[in-house]
Amino acid sequence: MSLFIAVRPSLDAVEHLQDALHDLRRLPSADDVRWTSSAMWHITLGFLGDPDAAVDEEIVDRLSGWSGRGAIDGARLESAGRFGREVLWVGLAEGPAREELTGLSREIPPLLRGSGAVVDRRTWRPHLTIGRMRRGSPELWADALSSYRGPTWSVQEIEVVRSSGGPRPHHEVVGRIPLAA
Repeated sequence: MSLFIAVRPSLDAVEHLQDALHDLRRLPSADDVRWTSSAMWHITLGFLGDPDAAVDEEIVDRLSGWSGRGAIDGARLESAGRFGREVLWVGLAEGPAREELTGLSREIPPLLRGSGAVVDRRTWRPHLTIGRMRRGSPELWADALSSYRGPTWSVQEIEVVRSSGGPRPHHEVVGRIPLAA
């Protein structure tokens, strides 16, 4: 189990990426990838370790100061890459939306200090994981999506999500922080 803070792409952005992946997922070597379900697609703003579920409400309360700040317009998925030989991802485009989300990501450690969550302090690399390699080379997939450019969307809310790992991960949203008033 783990806890994280995330934003989800709009339905239009999800459908556009699904369409871009459609033909790739039909290739014979697509079995080399364990594709992430689009229902679980998100961009993580911060990992919080595996705190006791009793602190979920406190974490949501501490982040509630973000509520009503206003939607973050102009978010867009583009390009692709890999982390090591396992994780395949699509990135978040450079621009004002990415800058605003970067700012929120940087606010997480001080907001959650003393909450029981262990905030991952690695540099934020905004991405949406589309799959994990079972075998084979991730370069093929990252190269095939390197020119991907999705539609823009407006980030309306932030989610606090509990995740169970393993071969069939499950996400449970434990709190939502609406950005739009």
